[in-house]
Amino acid sequence: MPEDTQTKRLGADDFDIEALELSKALEGTEGLDVNNASRLRMQFLTSQHASLVAQVQFSDAKAAAIMTVMVLVALNGPLQVSLVQGGDVLAIIFFAVMVLTIVFAMASLIPRYPDKALSKQIQRHERFSWPSLVARGYEPMAHAEFMRTSEASHLIMSISQTNGAMARVLRKKFRNLRIAYTLGILDLLLMLSYVLWLQLP
Repeated sequence: MPEDTQTKRLGADDFDIEALELSKALEGTEGLDVNNASRLRMQFLTSQHASLVAQVQFSDAKAAAIMTVMVLVALNGPLQVSLVQGGDVLAIIFFAVMVLTIVFAMASLIPRYPDKALSKQIQRHERFSWPSLVARGYEPMAHAEFMRTSEASHLIMSISQTNGAMARVLRKKFRNLRIAYTLGILDLLLMLSYVLWLQLP
C-alpha cells in the first residue's frame, strides 16, 4: 500500500484500532532493534502524556486563582454592588467585565470530555483514555481481552491518539484562560482608575 494511502487511512474517521495494519516494520532505519524502538516510543508517549496532564492541572489552578481574585474584589473592593443599583456607569462596566472574567475562567475548566460525535467512535480509535474505557458497549472484560492480546502498535496508537486529543482540549482551555486573564486585568485597571478618580480634588 502506498505511504500516502496508508497515512490517509489512519487519519480517517472510520479508523479501527483492532484493524490496525501490523505488518509494518517497527525497528526503523537507525539500527535499533524492535524492542528498543518500541520502548523508546512508549517512554516518549508516557512522558508526553504526563506533561499534558501537568499542563491541564496548571491551567485549572490558574482558572481557580483568577476566579478567587474576582470574588474577593467583588466582596471587599472599593466598588460595591449597591453602586450598580444606583446606576453608576463605571460600577456597571466593572461588574459586567468581572462576570465575563469568571465565565471564561469557568469555561476553561469545562472542556474535558469528548463531544457526542467523538464519544460514539472513541472506543474504536484508542483504549487509553478513560472516556474510551467507559464507552457504550465496551465492557471491562472486553478491555481485559484486548490488553491480553494487544500488540505494541495498539498501545502506541492508543496513547498517541489520547495525547493528540488532550492537546486540543488544552488549547481550548488556555484560549479561554487567556481571555479570562485579559478581562481580569482590564477589570482591575478599571477599579484602580476608580480609586484614583476618588482621590482627585
